[in-house]
Amino acid sequence: MLIDGTPIDAAMNAERIGLSDLRAAVRRHGSTAFKDVHVVVLETDGTLSVIAQPGDGSTLCDVVGYGQYRKQQNEP
Repeated sequence: MLIDGTPIDAAMNAERIGLSDLRAAVRRHGSTAFKDVHVVVLETDGTLSVIAQPGDGSTLCDVVGYGQYRKQQNEP
């Protein structure tokens, strides 16, 4: 739903997630700005998980689109 502080409109629209939903998830995580968040993931149970630090991405390997995003970030 969000990568590196930027909401992904297509994903949000497809899942009917609004900016207010993202803001609430980020606040629950204890952050006050999207720019402080690496990703927000819509889990299979409908909850939004907020991940602040990128790390190695091992828990994000099954998130649709994340692998492609990481690959693009690592290209010269």
